[in-house]
Amino acid sequence: MEGLIGQIIQEEYELMKNRIFTRINRIPKDGIQTSDLRSMKLQFRNGISRIILTGEEIKGEEHTCIEVALIDDTTGNVIDVGPESSANIEIVVLRGEFAASEDDDWTAENFNENIVRVEGKMPILAGNVILKLQRGTCLLENIKFRHHTSKMKPPVFRLGARFVRIIDGVPVKEAKTESFTVKDYRNKYFMKCETPALSDEVWRLKNIRKGGNIDNRLKDNKIYKVEDFLIRLLVDPKGLKRIVNLGAKKWEVTVNHAQACPSDKRMYCYINSQQQRGIVFNILGQVLGLYSENQYSPTNMLPENHKDLLASAYEHWENTVPFDDENTLHQHITSLSGLGNAGTSEMMGETSNRFLNSYSSQMMDLTGESSG
Repeated sequence: MEGLIGQIIQEEYELMKNRIFTRINRIPKDGIQTSDLRSMKLQFRNGISRIILTGEEIKGEEHTCIEVALIDDTTGNVIDVGPESSANIEIVVLRGEFAASEDDDWTAENFNENIVRVEGKMPILAGNVILKLQRGTCLLENIKFRHHTSKMKPPVFRLGARFVRIIDGVPVKEAKTESFTVKDYRNKYFMKCETPALSDEVWRLKNIRKGGNIDNRLKDNKIYKVEDFLIRLLVDPKGLKRIVNLGAKKWEVTVNHAQACPSDKRMYCYINSQQQRGIVFNILGQVLGLYSENQYSPTNMLPENHKDLLASAYEHWENTVPFDDENTLHQHITSLSGLGNAGTSEMMGETSNRFLNSYSSQMMDLTGESSG
């Protein structure tokens, strides 16, 4: 019993000590404590995504987790000690037009009046809306908008954060995010990728609507993926432009969007029919290396006597071999060098069959040639 009493006394002592230190830290250096001083505030530490889909976890910009912190309003530092640093906070939904200016000039009453509530329906947010600060910070995890939210007009909101209860009578300023739009989760099947991948369907590119006329024309010409689009841009840019049939500015936007995709490690190797010279390049047509006299040299420069190779690679795309990474390319080059000129043609044929089997019909369509 004495041990239990001692433990309780020790816990109360530590709690009181933290409260005293916290209050001391709040006193201005000049010793003057004004009645309207608000020394602590909550703050969203990173931006929120401008479009959020119902049923999807709410994330920050570039799909990052959103962090909330308790901030000393005077110094701008995170408050990581004291009872407030481990308090519970609540995540709420605010009207999009609330406090549109950059300053934090609102009262607690203004904040509460702008919390969005829907009578007769489930709460707008689902998941962990009550979070516990740990040393003054916490992350938003597993919080989603319910599906009926997208039907609200206008579907523009902000997230807010507030203390669940005031500690020691000291108010803490609430936090808000930038405004964002909530859309139905089914929109993800039509949304554009900010940075497309080579494997993305071609309608993910800007100005190409899924199932629209441009999408259908591209498919009719065997252009299904972003990689197909970029290959055709290398091989036959004028023909691709005729297929897409966009105005100059929109065409430029679409091309730039496609070329913004990471080229990953994919590279292409072309060796001329005499097997004396070759070129390695990426999906954007950027030179990565040259092959000459059974030797491979990485370079981004194209000498005068090799400038015809790139055009020849585009013209004879069926003889251009794709490689998924640099290792497989080097294995291929090493094999060519080891065999010498006599066995190079045979090795090229075997390698082409292995790598181009899944591409062959597509590549024939690109060049309009038949394998005969």
